[in-house]
Amino acid sequence: MNLTDNELQWILNNKKLPEDIKEKILLEYERNKVNELLDNEKKAFNMCSIKEILEILINNETAIRDVSEYIYNKYPNDYNQDKL
Repeated sequence: MNLTDNELQWILNNKKLPEDIKEKILLEYERNKVNELLDNEKKAFNMCSIKEILEILINNETAIRDVSEYIYNKYPNDYNQDKL
């Protein structure tokens, strides 16, 4: 369950709801926020890794040749001639 901040505040301020329900909802909300932060960090880390790999490839003639050879071997010749 993904709640907005306003929805969460409404639930927490609702006097008719039992406190244990409010606590469970708050815990779930916080868990979702932590997971969202972790996912964002993983994405950022992956992008940094990809950037580093690309920088190494761009600055390394042997690596460029190896990648090119891999592409030529992996895909059919028609694809290589049209796309590369």
